[in-house]
Amino acid sequence: MTQQAGDLPQLYGYDALLLIDASVDPKSKIGVAGFSIIVSSKNNDLAIQQPLIKTQVFEQTSSTDLELRAALWALSDVVDYRGGLAVVSDCQTLCQLPERRERLQARQFCNRRGVPLKLAELYRKILASADFRLETTGMTLNFIHIKGHRKSSQRSALEVEFSHLDQTVRRHLRSYLKLNRQDGS
Repeated sequence: MTQQAGDLPQLYGYDALLLIDASVDPKSKIGVAGFSIIVSSKNNDLAIQQPLIKTQVFEQTSSTDLELRAALWALSDVVDYRGGLAVVSDCQTLCQLPERRERLQARQFCNRRGVPLKLAELYRKILASADFRLETTGMTLNFIHIKGHRKSSQRSALEVEFSHLDQTVRRHLRSYLKLNRQDGS
């Protein structure tokens, strides 16, 4: 029996899953972020639009920076969604933020030597977004970490959906770089 995308949120205990991915060309520091939302087929809340995949180009970025910026962008797009929501990403830094929160705040988002963390502002904004969600909906924003780039035969139904997003994001980045070559070739 094959798993339908609309069944996945309920399988994981949520009303919707927000899949987030990013791909960066380290040489040009240009990246593409993308997200897709899968709403449970049992959820009749049609207040949220379900585009296949939304993508956006970002400049002057790195891999982790872009994953975090992508999360903020995606969360801002679903800020009015009232159902149980989990962010799905292959970025450990993003998915581990809730577990790291207490330590990050205790150190005021600085390292052991007191130097502010490079991505501190993004961490703060994501945590603030999670807080806002809790305050306005009474629901905690949860995170599901999945391993990216697994063999097709070893992928779960969720990983299959995530791979569609991953492929779209990488394809968009390649196309963008090809159209915007700076080297004249």
